[in-house]
Amino acid sequence: METINEKLQQLPDETGVYQFLNHQGDILYIGKATSLKQRVKSYFTGSHNVKIQKLIAQVEDIRVILTDHPLEALLLENTLIKEHQPKYNILLKDGKTYPYLLLTDEEYPRLVKTRKKEPNAGSYYGPFPTEGAASLLLDTIHRLFPIVKLPNYGRRSLPCLYYYIGQCVAPCAFDIDHGAYRAMIRKIQRLIVYFNEDTERF
Repeated sequence: METINEKLQQLPDETGVYQFLNHQGDILYIGKATSLKQRVKSYFTGSHNVKIQKLIAQVEDIRVILTDHPLEALLLENTLIKEHQPKYNILLKDGKTYPYLLLTDEEYPRLVKTRKKEPNAGSYYGPFPTEGAASLLLDTIHRLFPIVKLPNYGRRSLPCLYYYIGQCVAPCAFDIDHGAYRAMIRKIQRLIVYFNEDTERF
């Protein structure tokens, strides 16, 4: 049987998901990395906190699954954590998932951050690696593009504050050209795809 040191030497310098197992074959921890070799080796070198030390002391086997892209590794990690509920994974054990941006399926679409994917709600983009990454992109888009911000924005005589600070075209109060609004939405879609093409941008 190969030792941990031997397995560490054989790790590929590629993107994927890694699993730490104990002597019984139970999965203790699941993670992702753009370089499996560097990431996994880092657990076994240098100083670490007590949690990591306890984890490494129990590791008897290491498994890796290669992926073609960091986003694929992100999705696979999320799925495997939910399926196996490893003892040392705490981020997703409570059923949380990575954040997405949702472009709502409305007459004048809005862009919102969500962790729940519901059918027929609109177009989802992500997942994003952190809450901060999704929030940063959302805030940037809201500053650049004057799209609708508030839900249930039905017809009203006066627009809300977002209109007066230049962050909404206010279809609630004015007749807004659908073609122009949709053109703005297409620009937003291209921007989201560009920044989420490689999750390590964030």
